[in-house]
Amino acid sequence: MRFTGGTRAAITISAMALMVGVLACLYGIVRNIIPHSLAGLGLIIPSSLTIAVAVLRAYALDTRDERRNLAAAQRQAVDQKALYLAAQAGLENEMGRQARDMAAQRAANTAALIKEREVLRAAFEAERLQQSQRAFQLGVQMERSGALKPDEPLPANLIPFPNQQSEHARAREQEVVRP
Repeated sequence: MRFTGGTRAAITISAMALMVGVLACLYGIVRNIIPHSLAGLGLIIPSSLTIAVAVLRAYALDTRDERRNLAAAQRQAVDQKALYLAAQAGLENEMGRQARDMAAQRAANTAALIKEREVLRAAFEAERLQQSQRAFQLGVQMERSGALKPDEPLPANLIPFPNQQSEHARAREQEVVRP
């Protein structure tokens, strides 16, 4: 235990008073002088109490072990903080890299989709052109074969619908005379 200067002085003075008290008490006991014995006890008791209190105070207030533990805990906390900051920086770098990779992948996907859309559009236009040419050829063939004559009813219609009848036939049914 380490004592401060004032505590050391108090313990030293108390130790000297204790020795004087022990000697006085022994002298009073040997000579059978009661006042000397009582005076010796009067010095022994406060001196020993003073020494005991100083030792207990030093023991109770000795914080060297706690300070060492606190310093070790603080060093450990600083180390953990450094590890945490390093891990946080690594995580941020990784997230940034992933964001860049995703942006590059999105750009590549967009470019691929644009190319694919143009290829599909060209294929669609070619198919549409081919279909329109085929439809036009069929229309020309039907016109040449006479299948598209407007006044003749179609042979497959057994019952003509009202909007397919000629004006003359409608007038006859309603018996309306026209000039």
